[in-house]
Amino acid sequence: MSLSVKLPLLIGIAVAITSISAGALILREARGTVIDESLRTATARAQTYAAAVSAHLSDTALSLEATAAGPGVAGYAADAAPAEAAAQVLLTKSDVLEYVMVIGPDGTIGMVAPRDLDGPLTTPSVSHEAWYREVLDRGDTVVSNLHISAATHRPSVVIATPLRDPSGAVTGAWVGGLRLQAFSRFAPVVARGASPEEGAIGMLTDRRGLIIAHQGNPAFVVNQTDFSAVPAVRSALAGQTDAGQWFNPVERSSKLGAYLPLPGPGWAVVVATPRDVALAPLDRLITASVVLSLGVAVVLCGIGAVLGRRLARPLRRLTTATALVAAGQPHVRAAVDDGEVGELAARFNEMLDALAQNEGALKQRADALAAANAELDAFAYSVSHDLRAPLRAIDGFGQLLIEDQGDSLPPEALEHLGRMRAAAQRMSHLIDDLLALSRIAKVDLRRNTVDLSALAETIVAELQVGDPERDVSVDIAAGLTTGADPIMAEVALRNLLGNAWKFTEHTEDPHITVSASTVPDWFVVADDGAGFDMALAGHLFEPFRRLHSTASFAGTGIGLATVRRVLLRHGGQIRADAAPGRGAWFTFTFSSGAEGPAATLPHELPRPVSEPARTTG
Repeated sequence: MSLSVKLPLLIGIAVAITSISAGALILREARGTVIDESLRTATARAQTYAAAVSAHLSDTALSLEATAAGPGVAGYAADAAPAEAAAQVLLTKSDVLEYVMVIGPDGTIGMVAPRDLDGPLTTPSVSHEAWYREVLDRGDTVVSNLHISAATHRPSVVIATPLRDPSGAVTGAWVGGLRLQAFSRFAPVVARGASPEEGAIGMLTDRRGLIIAHQGNPAFVVNQTDFSAVPAVRSALAGQTDAGQWFNPVERSSKLGAYLPLPGPGWAVVVATPRDVALAPLDRLITASVVLSLGVAVVLCGIGAVLGRRLARPLRRLTTATALVAAGQPHVRAAVDDGEVGELAARFNEMLDALAQNEGALKQRADALAAANAELDAFAYSVSHDLRAPLRAIDGFGQLLIEDQGDSLPPEALEHLGRMRAAAQRMSHLIDDLLALSRIAKVDLRRNTVDLSALAETIVAELQVGDPERDVSVDIAAGLTTGADPIMAEVALRNLLGNAWKFTEHTEDPHITVSASTVPDWFVVADDGAGFDMALAGHLFEPFRRLHSTASFAGTGIGLATVRRVLLRHGGQIRADAAPGRGAWFTFTFSSGAEGPAATLPHELPRPVSEPARTTG
């Protein structure tokens, strides 16, 4: 995916993640704040609504009680005119009274004012009404539940106060029917000009949960709808005051609101708002925020696309230039633009110019190195051929002199001749080792699976044939295999085992082991011979550097240098650990990048990890 696509995509994803995360946090906090504010507002409005209803009920009850004590109302049977006049005064002064009635002691309706009520009385008696029997039984003012009025033929609630004769006996009831629609206008909680669905709704129920007033839907009153199943109504009728969320099964919607009981009549007062309506401003804000965020994301993506193209264009040109240079066109140069990428292209061009200037010098050095290597090869060839003949002549004539004139020569002369022949032979061996060391770098490396156990057995057998008088115990672990050039692996192992054989020459009951290390693909050749001082270990693998004198142990000092060069050709490593008089421990691998075991010299000579293939002694 190109940078011109990645950059706007990353910007869009970053904006989206940021907007979603911030929006989620803000939404959670804002939703809680809106709900808390709605509940506080509903609680205040419910208290206001309840206070207005209580005030009107109390005023109406006091007015009825005051006029009921007058002689004109109590004596309505003899003359109804005073009672009608008192009723008209009440109706004129009250905002909630719809009609006034006088009820006799047997429940008969004696008078109804005003007279223009719809239709005749449905029944001439209210003796069957619970509120009337309660007035007679209690002898006190009573507020009824919702019922169908005999005067208006509509749902009604009445306030009834007892009529008494001079002796104080109850002789009837002075009754005021309440205009229920007036209760929906008290303390209006719906904003002027708004529909009820857009704000909080106040409602009243009687003691049974039947709707007396509903500011949102008057039909509930006309139909005497039962709201007793609504959790808020049920709690208020039980005397509880609170605010919260609930589901209204009658209106089939979730509500946010407050509720409280109305002292006196025992009604329930509820003020509630549909939850979705209360949260509608927040939802609109969220919608606007999402639209705005998307717009910002689109704009930023567009800006990112433009920036991506501007940034990607010089990068593509620089990439193309580097690819052409890598493909063998060193004279190509990158176009230089403004900004950091342009500066990078300029430095790239400067690097190419510097490389071009140094190319001739590097070629001259490479040619000089090749010539020097050729001269070294010629020198090695000369050494191997031109020096061998004189050395063979010196050794041969010395041998002839000993054979022909040995009996006539003094012992001192014979000793000198022996030393001369030994020096010539040592120099011949040294030439052979030098040629072998130089060939290591030239031989093609051909890796194959090498059985080091079998190879070690063959080398040890040859060592024993060449030195039959020595009794050396050799333990070779079985199954030692590695990936290496077979010829080079033999050179390395032959030198390591030859060293171990040589340096145990003065050891009583000598012992050599060939085993696997604790780390995979690492191997160990160890002996309990002369060992060496680890302070000198840095010179161990340098050509011609010997840690022991020629008088103590023969050799040319090339063997371990050859081993190291073989292992380096394979990408491997070698490490030596030793202690004077306790032996030497060579840990090595033919694998590149292999991390070796810890450098430690055991207190006792190690035995093979696996069962030994053979023990020679």
